[in-house]
Order: sequence, then structure tokens, then C-alpha cells
Amino acid sequence: MNTLKTYFILAFLFAAIILLSLLIVGLTGNINYLWGAIIISVTMNFVSYFYSDKIALSMSGAKPIEEYLNNKEDRNYNKEYIHIYKNIVKDLSDKNNMPEPSLYIIEDPSPNAFATGRNQDHAAIAVTTGLLSMMSNEELAGVLAHELSHIKNKDILIMSVVIVAVSIFSLFSQTAMHLSVGSNREDRGSAYSGVINILSIVAAILMPIASMIIQASISQKREYIADASGSILADNSNGLISALKKLASVNMPLEKANAATAHMYISNPFGNSDSQGFLQKLFMTHPPIEERIAALESAK
Repeated sequence: MNTLKTYFILAFLFAAIILLSLLIVGLTGNINYLWGAIIISVTMNFVSYFYSDKIALSMSGAKPIEEYLNNKEDRNYNKEYIHIYKNIVKDLSDKNNMPEPSLYIIEDPSPNAFATGRNQDHAAIAVTTGLLSMMSNEELAGVLAHELSHIKNKDILIMSVVIVAVSIFSLFSQTAMHLSVGSNREDRGSAYSGVINILSIVAAILMPIASMIIQASISQKREYIADASGSILADNSNGLISALKKLASVNMPLEKANAATAHMYISNPFGNSDSQGFLQKLFMTHPPIEERIAALESAK
């Protein structure tokens, strides 16, 4: 199902770009917009499938674990934590007959983690230095089992592709605003300018909403499933429950928090909000941590 959803998102993005270009061609009479859109769409789908994980890791500031283990300088992290991180991932991977993912570290005091990649053979896990220093071994195992579950459940490709989708929607929204401003400056009274203005305003409003809907629809349910299957991978739900309680108590946004990658993390990288009304829950990239903890405790 995740694979089908991924192909649907890629097809939807392809169609959206082509339809937008056809609209512009109809308004301007310039066929070059269509050829440009086709090139952009094909390139975007190729990048989404093969390089979305690299984009996610780069946007988060993650670096390979080897850079930290081989670094002889006295830095603000503890190498013992990093060795524990590596050993836990190896043990969990071997125990569940999974290939070991590549490991990355984000230098950030905010505790968080995410998994990315396109399949089990091309997967990566990134954790923050804040997570490594804050969690006990059992809690860290719970978090890493959660992330390995995303890999095993084939969540990572669709979650990585959504990054590109959200970035494209953001670009569309900004382009729409520029088109509106440009058409106003060039010809305020023409029908052409009026059509461009209306379409641009509608696009500028709908694109960010579409981004939030896609992120929420993909991420919220997957977090509950990864919590449950992570407890099975670790043979213990207590570690993850305790880790989630710590994450809920810390309201510290990531330094490189980005709206495009927010849905990938185990908890909201912008910090936990005290206000959780119906509409906010509808568009949240993560279900409330308290509800995730309650679900795990009820399943014990």
C-alpha cells in the first residue's frame, strides 16, 4: 500500500506540473512552458525516488557516524553514546534479520530522530546528539526500534518523497505569488491579468494547505503503527513509552527544523504545542504524544 501511495504522489505531482504548464500555455500561447514542465516533472520524479533521502539528511544537517567516531577533537558530544547507538542498531537489525541502515548524527541539543531511504537496502537513521545524551539505553533502543519499524514497514520511501512534494508545492505557491505581482505590474486592466491574478491567488492559498494535508495523512497513522511494531521489534514497549514521555516534556525546537521534513521525525521538530484543537490535530504532522503513549500502554 505504501508503494502504491508513493507512485500515486509521484503521478499526482507529474500531472499537477503538466496541467499548470498547459494552463500557462493556453494563456500565453508559448509551447515552451509545456516542454519545460515535462523536463522538470521527469527530473523531479527521478530525484524523488533516488535522492530524496540525501535531500532529507542534507536539510537536517546530518553527518555520517564515522565522522564522529574518527574525530579526535574534543567536541560537545560523548563518543560512548555514539558507540551505544551503533551497537543497539546492530543488535536490533541482526535480531530482526534486517540490513543495518547507514547511521547519521545531527549536532543539536533537541532530542529527535528519523529514518529515511527508499528500501531496507538503502536506508538511513539519523539521531540528534540531544537524544543520545538524554535517553537511557532502554529508551534509546525503543526510539531506534521505532525508526527501524519505519524501514521495515516501507514507510521511508513515501515519507522521503513527501519532502520533495512539499518543496514543490512551496515553490508553486511562491511562483504563483510572483505571477500575480508580475501580471499586475505589466497590465492591470486586461482579462489576461485578471485570470492570472485569480489563479495565482488560489494556488498560493491551496498549495500550502495541500502540503499540510499530504504530510498529516501520510505521517499520523504511520507513527502509531511504528510505535506498535517498534515495541515488537524491541520485545519491550517500556523503553519507547519512557522515551516518548521524555520527548513530551521537552519543548525544544530543532535548530534546522524545516516544514518539508517535519513529518519524518519521531516527534514534532518545531516543539510540542499545548493547544490541540480539532483543526490543529487535523493538520498536525504527528499525533499528540500523550495519545501515542496511551495507545502503547493500553496494548501492554
